[in-house]
Amino acid sequence: MFPDYEPPEELRAALSQAAIAAADIDPEERTVRVVVHCPNYIPQRYLDTMGRDIAILYGLKRLELSATHP
Repeated sequence: MFPDYEPPEELRAALSQAAIAAADIDPEERTVRVVVHCPNYIPQRYLDTMGRDIAILYGLKRLELSATHP
């Protein structure tokens, strides 16, 4: 969904197995909410950091990332 974003090295393996479960895009507000399903736990602090980095990269006001795990 964000091909120009390079995740931190420590998250690449986990994210390579993640699948987008849901996405809500509001073009007027320039906000995006994404839920990913990942077989491994990803701490929310990493998701928050990635959300901020991706928002800056793509010129979004906000990108919220959350994850589900088995």
